[in-house]
Amino acid sequence: MLNSDAPAHSEISRNAWLNAERAARSISEIQGNISSVTDVLVFLEVLGYDDAAVSKYGFTDLTDFAKYIFDFLDFVSVPARAEQAVQTPVLRGKKRIATRFLEGLALSFPIVGMLAVLFIFGVSLWMARILPIQITTAFLGGVFLGILISEGPTQAFNRLFSFYYSQNNLGEVKRSIKRNDYFVGAALLVSTAFLLTISFLGNIPLGLVTITIFSSITIAIHRSSYLVIFALKKLGQMVVAYSTALTALVLIYLYLPSYAIDQAMKYIPASIVSSVGSTASFELLFRYFSALLAAFAILSIPAAYYRSKIMSSKTVAPLEAPRFYAPFNVGDKTVRSRLGIQLWETLPYFIFGTFFFLMIFADRILSWIFNPFVANYGLLPLEFNAAYHTGADPALIILLATTIVSYVLLSPIYEDLGDSNSKITIANTDLIENILQGAYNKLLIAATLTSISLAFIVNYEGLEIMHYLGGGVISLQILRVASIGDVFISIFFVNAMFLTLVNRVKIAAVISVVCVMIVVCVGTLFGIVGFQYIIWAYLLSSFVAMLSSTIYCVSIRGNFSNLFLGRYV
Repeated sequence: MLNSDAPAHSEISRNAWLNAERAARSISEIQGNISSVTDVLVFLEVLGYDDAAVSKYGFTDLTDFAKYIFDFLDFVSVPARAEQAVQTPVLRGKKRIATRFLEGLALSFPIVGMLAVLFIFGVSLWMARILPIQITTAFLGGVFLGILISEGPTQAFNRLFSFYYSQNNLGEVKRSIKRNDYFVGAALLVSTAFLLTISFLGNIPLGLVTITIFSSITIAIHRSSYLVIFALKKLGQMVVAYSTALTALVLIYLYLPSYAIDQAMKYIPASIVSSVGSTASFELLFRYFSALLAAFAILSIPAAYYRSKIMSSKTVAPLEAPRFYAPFNVGDKTVRSRLGIQLWETLPYFIFGTFFFLMIFADRILSWIFNPFVANYGLLPLEFNAAYHTGADPALIILLATTIVSYVLLSPIYEDLGDSNSKITIANTDLIENILQGAYNKLLIAATLTSISLAFIVNYEGLEIMHYLGGGVISLQILRVASIGDVFISIFFVNAMFLTLVNRVKIAAVISVVCVMIVVCVGTLFGIVGFQYIIWAYLLSSFVAMLSSTIYCVSIRGNFSNLFLGRYV
């Protein structure tokens, strides 16, 4: 009932009195602990009340109506509302650590599986140790180009896909998939035209350029097609697909009948064969590329299935939606979003994804340019530097392990705080701050200990690793420096993931851009002296990334919760 101390409004009818009580109950349902008439006024405006609407109830204006309601608002408030407002967000803990570890391992399975097959059989998806040096350079150059083309769009459109899919906005989900395809396709067309122009102007054999184009197209299409699988976390299907594809690649490469190769070579012009080397080299290349195409086809099956499943599905209204919230009808023909706005909003993710990849691999390309054996061939202006890769690549196991650790620690934070954001009020900020600070402390400590431990193992077993891979003293020296650099990169990576969580990915993007400039500029100067010194530019860049990102994360401590909640404003 209404408070008897409330101001008298003699002209208020019973109907108007009921409407006033209804408005009060609506406000109490939206927010408890209303502390001022101003708060009531704000919620009345949100509910659609104005001066004209309340004047027929006998109130002079909306402010008068707010004062009337405020005096008895406590009597219609929902019981225990105040306790709910300050309740600690409880993490559901749905998944055990072992489960999250297996999920993180599944996410990294493509790289782990490919490296295992490469070291055992000498060939793998988009990697090979058995090809002639010119073909290896052309092929891996295309691989790097394809990843560079697809990495930025993958980060941007993956975020858009996940955002719209969580809203059940399938119309926009389908647009995100199509726009990702168009964007990557356009980039591939431009890069293909550029490579063909370089071939004609630089007198580079067309066969080698064709290999580069082939590898860049296949890996870019593969990464683009797996957008749906990664976004939906179809990890089991991904592991099965990669296991099957790698098995097929090895079997076809080893056991493809020679007579099939001979029959196929009858239809291939001799000029193309000679442009990539001897007949034996071309047969080896044909065998590997046939196996690669078969593996690529197998990998495309789950991607095509889930894409078609999404594209053919229809939007339905959620059954659990409240009656007053459920729409009258639903459909996929929603208002078309503006691509330019989407790209602008996701630009930091685009930049971070692209330049983080360059941070890791730009030094490799520089080592190709300053490879002392380039002058002995003359077919390409750069050449795959086996000595540099033999030292630098094994150290990446440190970063790989850190990504798994970061997934194990961060995934529950993303899930729980992300799912409960609708229940969070301003009274929870201190509690959320403690949760986020604790998560960052655990993440930083775990990443540091993991990376340092693996770096120690890599250095301790350095001689054995070099013996197995066929590396020399220079490769061993590069391995030792690279292992330290990857410790720094690992810490920067977990800082970047946490900055993404608290809506500060722009900082991570800026740091990655600066560090790529350090690698390119300093690495070029060191490369003039000798390619083995380029790794010191990588070390300097990774140290700057680690130091600057850690300093920034420490500087915003105490403000984690506000930054996290800011993403929902």
